Formats: sequence, C-alpha cells, structure tokens
Amino acid sequence: MSTTILPTSPPLDLCFDLDVVLTNGDDSGTTPAAEKFVYNLPTVATAGGGGSSCTVCMEDFEPERGGKRLPCSHVFHESCISSWLSLGDSCPLCRYQLSQRV
Repeated sequence: MSTTILPTSPPLDLCFDLDVVLTNGDDSGTTPAAEKFVYNLPTVATAGGGGSSCTVCMEDFEPERGGKRLPCSHVFHESCISSWLSLGDSCPLCRYQLSQRV
C-alpha cells in the first residue's frame, strides 16, 4: 500500500496581507483626492475600548481620538479610510458609492 503525501497549505494569515491589499502593493500612499475627501469628512467621538472598532484594521478606537464618518454613517480610523479610498470610492462595509453623493 502506497502513501500519498499531499502538499500542505500555508496558514491562512500568511495568504492574506491587509497592508498589500490596502496599498495594492505600493507604499506611495494615498491619492491627493482621497486625502482631501477624508480630511473634509466629519470627525466624530468614538467609544474607545468598548467593543467599537474600525472594520478596516479591526483595532479598537482610542477614546481621545475620533473617527472619520462617511456619508453612510460608518466610522473608521482616518488613516484606514484614507488608504481604502485611495483604491476606490465605496464604503468598506456597505459599499455605498461615495461618488453618488457629489
């Protein structure tokens, strides 16, 4: 009886790099349009440490730092949503097209 050895897959966390996805493998930063749009978004108070987290990076909000609220009312860290919007113009949660608001 012969034994077949199947190749092992790398762990899932090694298959997906959020930084590469958000920057498209490019460290050049966000586009000026995305930066200006994010800068003009309202900054809102967040309930830090109480289970509320940024759904882009999955980290809790810090109480002394607010988050940026999109027109659809979802809130993210400023750097996270800036990186996300440099790749497209939709909310990471509900896919609301920000270009519809213009």
